[in-house]
Parts: sequence; C-alpha cells; structure tokens
Amino acid sequence: MKSNWRPLPGGGLKDDHRYIIQFHFELTGYTIFLSDASRIWTESLSYGEVVHRARDEDCSITPSDDDPKQLMILFGKLEDVFYARGGATLTLDDSDLKQQIVMRTTTPLPRPLPALTWYFNLGIGPAEAMRKELVVPLLLMSFAQTQRIEELSSELHEKDNAISRILDKFESKNIELKSIFPTVPIARTSKKDISRADLAEHVKGLRPFNESKWLEVMSTAEEVEYDDLVLGAFRTVSSIKIQVQGFGDRNDDEEKKRKLLRTQSTADAFQVCYYSWI
Repeated sequence: MKSNWRPLPGGGLKDDHRYIIQFHFELTGYTIFLSDASRIWTESLSYGEVVHRARDEDCSITPSDDDPKQLMILFGKLEDVFYARGGATLTLDDSDLKQQIVMRTTTPLPRPLPALTWYFNLGIGPAEAMRKELVVPLLLMSFAQTQRIEELSSELHEKDNAISRILDKFESKNIELKSIFPTVPIARTSKKDISRADLAEHVKGLRPFNESKWLEVMSTAEEVEYDDLVLGAFRTVSSIKIQVQGFGDRNDDEEKKRKLLRTQSTADAFQVCYYSWI
C-alpha cells in the first residue's frame, strides 16, 4: 500500500532544505518519491531489479527470485528508515539536484548480522509525476474538505432548526426549560423558569451554530511545526474517493469538468489551479 507523504527523517534536513517522501513497497517491487515541494525525484525497481541490487551490494538481507518472504523482510527494514524506527538512519547526497539524489540508508539487524545498507538512486522526475503524486492529491483534499465543511454546516443548521421546534413545543405546553437541564447551575438556583437565551449561555448545544464566527475562529493563524503540517496535510488523502474524470484531456466537455468541481464556497483559487493543469 502506498504511504502518505511524510517528512524525511534525520538526514533529510540539510541547510534548512526539507524533503518529504512517499513510498510503496509490495511483492512486485518498490517505488519511492522524494520532493522538496518544488521538484520531485523518483526510483522504481521491480522484484528482479531489487534482487539484483541486493546481490550486487552484498546486502545483509538478500532475497532470491523464488523467496518473496525475504523480499518483504527487506522492505520492512527499509520502511523502518522512513518511520525512524529501530535505530535506522539515512543520509542524502543531493549535490546534483538537477539530475539525481542518492539516499543511503542503514538499518541495524540482530547480531551477528551486519547492519543493512541500501542505496536509493532517485532520478529527477517529470512534471507529470509532480502533478500526479503531489499537487493533485492536495487539490483533491482541499476540495473534499470544502465539501465536508459545507455538509457539516448544513447538518448543524438542520439540528438547530429541529432543537428550536422541540423547544417551541415545550414552551407551548408550559413545560419549564430548566426541568430539562436540572443540573445546570442556573436551573438549580433560579426559582422561576429560565428563558431560552439565558439557558443557552450555559448549555452550548442550545446555541444556534454561527457559521461566520466559527470560520473566523478556524481561520486564525497559529504556529505549526513543519512535520505536523506535512503529516496533517496528507493524512486524509488516502481516504478521499473523488474521481476527477477526464483529468488532463482537453477534448472532454469543459462544462462537465466545471460541474464536477463547482460548489458555492469552493475557493476561486482552487478552480484556477485546477484548470491551469488540464
């Protein structure tokens, strides 16, 4: 299964030049993507190519052509590097960024086995890889989050209306509202019935949802660590099921594309970005 993008640990930080990585290990081989958010580098090896490299490099774990178990053990140890597990480390040689990056990984193994050393030789990737693996997932997530916020807001307004109708019914039957929330301090101390507005000051769920105020609070800038930013930005990408039909095909009907992306509050910037890539 393909991982989400995540910060490259350890040796990935050099002169404040940060990288993020995405990896996909499976029985047929592996694919690695590395990016600094402006370029992308990649390496993809088949099962046979992994076996040959392991032999050529005299690796501590050497899978054979007919032993997939050893291959998955090798891949598990390589994953340890990217999750910074078990003392695994990496270093980068990014002296030739325009062509390639060499990533050397080292993973301790149980004694008496020597540490596993593996070299990833990542070549500079095309713009298509940058778009497909990094930019489009972010745009889809932004679009999906907009839809989720709109749906949540709609649900909350509907609940507000339902609660209001229920309270209207109680009041029409002279049912004291404080009897519904007897544990609220104001209900315990007040000798007369409490107004809906006064009760709402103590029971947040009775307050009508103020969407504009909520958006204002959520838009307040706060300081976020780089690693948290990357992990938070990509953690829900894999769960998004939106299918962008005809992406990259200029012969598709333009109106269908616009209908796919059009929502009342979707940012114009998102639509501009999307159409600049198709």
